Amino acid sequence: MEDGVQSLFSKNEYFELLEKSIICYEKTKDLEAGKDVGIAYYYLEEYDIAIGKFEDLIRLINDKTDLYYEILLYIATSYGKMGYNEKALVFYRKLAESTRLQNKYNGHMGMGIVLTRIGKFSENASLFDLALQEFESALGFCSNQKKIAAVHSNMAEVYQAIEKHEIAISLYKKALLVHKEGHWRADTLNSLALSLAYLKHFEEALECVDEAYAISMSRNYQTSLANNFYVQGIIHKLKDQCDRAYIFLNQAKNLSNEMGILQEYAEICYILSELEKDKVKSAYYKAEHDLILKQLGGGA
Repeated sequence: MEDGVQSLFSKNEYFELLEKSIICYEKTKDLEAGKDVGIAYYYLEEYDIAIGKFEDLIRLINDKTDLYYEILLYIATSYGKMGYNEKALVFYRKLAESTRLQNKYNGHMGMGIVLTRIGKFSENASLFDLALQEFESALGFCSNQKKIAAVHSNMAEVYQAIEKHEIAISLYKKALLVHKEGHWRADTLNSLALSLAYLKHFEEALECVDEAYAISMSRNYQTSLANNFYVQGIIHKLKDQCDRAYIFLNQAKNLSNEMGILQEYAEICYILSELEKDKVKSAYYKAEHDLILKQLGGGA
């Protein structure tokens, strides 16, 4: 689960926001309009452009203002989305060093999230301990139950990563007592389903993803929907239903270029290329696998 910054609109609406904000900023040099330009690029997943716009803007803003710290959060999150984890940590640390409660919460949460991500891909167990320490620090700056629930969800992700699924499930269920609607509930249900699936509790896992899918579709939560397809793909992969896993992971890939989704999609393509008896279909799956590896920078 990322940072709580979640798309509530369609991409078309962000294109419209971008056009209006650019015109407004060019005419007025209003800082809020400038921020909206960066936000539009962020939600259009043009993170490098968003960072450029935000960094240009932040030079014009007093570092004691709420706007300054809001932009710091977007820059940190954008670097994280692009996989520039060390740069993300720099900006999250600036937030954590602020004297404001909200900024400290965002900073420690962000550092915990980034350390969790690095730990997953480096398989460095010590980073998970550091992530849990950051989340514990974030708990000390929570101003309401929703923030506490968000911390519990992110702590659960760490325990999920180190395969302590019983603890993860307990924390996710605790978070669900607070997250009763919206994208937070959809995201938490998706994550809970994943741990349930790894423990072979497939029936309960599928109930979770069904509810999460309904929420995501009704509110057009594209990020949550991509994660939902990803989790459904993993569930079917664990059930040795590789054809169905491919369908869901392909749908997830079409909605998001998150590294974890692309890696799982590449793996299921490779598995199907080995299982497929038809030479043409096998070659197709192998080609898909190789293309994704190139996209990830791993060659064929």
